[in-house]
Amino acid sequence: MRNFLKLKLLSVLLLLSVVGTAQEHSTFKTNFFNEVEFPKNVTVTEQALQCNGYGALSQNLSKIFSCALYVAHPSDDAINLIYSDDLKVIELVMTSNNLQSEATIKRMRKAYAVDLKIGADASESDKKFVADLRKQEQINPSQVITVEKLFGEAFKNSTAGNTETINSEIVEYIASFSELIVKGDHFRIISQNNLVTLYKNGNELFQTNNKAFKKALMNIYLGNTPIDTSLRDDLLSL
Repeated sequence: MRNFLKLKLLSVLLLLSVVGTAQEHSTFKTNFFNEVEFPKNVTVTEQALQCNGYGALSQNLSKIFSCALYVAHPSDDAINLIYSDDLKVIELVMTSNNLQSEATIKRMRKAYAVDLKIGADASESDKKFVADLRKQEQINPSQVITVEKLFGEAFKNSTAGNTETINSEIVEYIASFSELIVKGDHFRIISQNNLVTLYKNGNELFQTNNKAFKKALMNIYLGNTPIDTSLRDDLLSL
């Protein structure tokens, strides 16, 4: 009985440790035009936040993702938002399958070359990958934008080319997008003080406590050389 109780306690502790590394996964409604309907208010880490603005990123005539910024005190002051230690949340909801890592694109080409057929000796990872691909409309690898190119250029622009001191964080952050990305996937970026955490569908993928990286990442969305000027203006639109 004593051993059983110990095992029970251990199971509870393990569960709590898993919960501690995950975020509640939000689902977002989309309208007829595939636009994401972001709520006016959200609660993150027990703090109430308001939507500061929302917009979308489009590349090559394809809407890649919709994006919203949540803060405790809405503001159109980009400098204050970038440097503030207050809690900030950026929500990214994928509205297409056209953003993938270079590794995923290679796997796609290989899978499509054999019409998504998989051998009995294939790894469990490959079986799952093909099963997930079958659930999607066929993705044309030649039309896909790579995560490495999109965010690599974004970090370069947001730092005016001075990425040396945060290069390892940039590499790790971009690698967090290495798995298959599909329409509806929800990425959440939480920034508070100098701590930045990235989640995908509620699961933590990346974390760093680096002031320079936080500034570079916030600059991508709110800075003078953002990933997209229209998106930045929308995020600051109140």
